[in-house]
Amino acid sequence: MNKPSLNYPLTQGGQTAWIKDFLRFCMKIDVKGAFYWSPELYLTRKHRGKITEPNEMPLTFGWGPMSLFNEKGLAKPSINSLIYGRRL
Repeated sequence: MNKPSLNYPLTQGGQTAWIKDFLRFCMKIDVKGAFYWSPELYLTRKHRGKITEPNEMPLTFGWGPMSLFNEKGLAKPSINSLIYGRRL
């Protein structure tokens, strides 16, 4: 969560590459479907106290790098990488 994976920096380019590579791998091993967890969730520390969140996994730790939308609700360019999974 909110930490870069090897070869996938927490950037729009890194996010796009990760999604494409993940979906390519899924197709390679004949996975029939994939789910991108909470693509709309963009929370930061400024949201603390404004939403209910579990203590064991606070939502306000900065989910932004994984979200497919920015803090204004606009789609990031990485959303286009989902087309690579259209065969799933």
